Amino acid sequence: MITSEEEICPQCGKPLDHPILGFCGTCMRPGRRLLSALWCGRAGPAVAPHREPWLYRPFSAGIFFGPVVGSPLIDDWVEQQTGTFAGVRFGWDLDDDWGLEMRLVSATIPLVDSELQIAFQQQYDTDRGLPLDSPYRHRWDGTRTADHFLWDVSMLWYPWGDAKLRPYLLFGIGLDRIEFVDRLETSYSHVLVGMPVGIGVKHRWADWLAFRVECLDNMAYAGNSAFEMQHNFSITGGFEVRFGRPRVFYWPWDPGMRK
Repeated sequence: MITSEEEICPQCGKPLDHPILGFCGTCMRPGRRLLSALWCGRAGPAVAPHREPWLYRPFSAGIFFGPVVGSPLIDDWVEQQTGTFAGVRFGWDLDDDWGLEMRLVSATIPLVDSELQIAFQQQYDTDRGLPLDSPYRHRWDGTRTADHFLWDVSMLWYPWGDAKLRPYLLFGIGLDRIEFVDRLETSYSHVLVGMPVGIGVKHRWADWLAFRVECLDNMAYAGNSAFEMQHNFSITGGFEVRFGRPRVFYWPWDPGMRK
C-alpha cells in the first residue's frame, strides 16, 4: 500500500520498485528514459503530479468522427472522393503495452463516374428511346455516394506504456460492406475482408476521460468481386470514457453491511 509521495514513481504514478533510483522498473528501461528525457527536456526525474494509471480503468467506450479519402471502387468506372467517417468503439487494455479494441463505423463517400460510364449511360438512355434533350438524362448529375459499414477488431501497441500522452500503433481485421448504384442503375453490395492499419495518440484529460486522434488506412480486400483493393484513409478525432475500476478504488473504506 502506498503511504507517502516518495514511494510513487514521479513519471507514471506507480509504486517504486527501487526508491533509491527514483523510478519504477518500467520507467527505468533505457528507451523509456530516453523518451522521457526528450519529452521533459531533461534526463533527470520529472516532478509530475500523481495521476491514476491507465490500467486502473482498463475498459473504454468512445465515439469518433472525421474525413475519409476514398480509393477507386471499380477500375475506369467509378471512384470515391472525400467523405465522412464516424463510429463507436469499445476497448480493453490488457496491460501497459497492449490493448484490444472493436469498432463499428459508418462512412458516406461521394462518387465520381468515369467518362466510360457516362458514355454507356448516354447510350443506354438512347436505346430506351429518350430524346437527347430529355432532363431525365441528367438524373445522375447530382451527388451520389457509396455507403460503407465497417466492423473490426484491432490490437493496439503502446510503445510508451503507461504515459499521460500515449501514442500507439494499430492493426486489425474485420469486414467492410460497400453499397452504391451506378449510372446504369446496377446496384452493388459486397462484403469485403477489411484490415485497418495506422497510428494514433491518446491524451488523458481526466482519470475517466481521454481525447484521441487517429490516422488509419482502412484496407479491404476485393477477392473475386468487381471492386478494387480498397485503401480508404481516415483521420479522426474523438473521446473515450474510461471505466472498470475495481470497487475498492472507488470506496476504499468499509461501508458496513446491511442487516
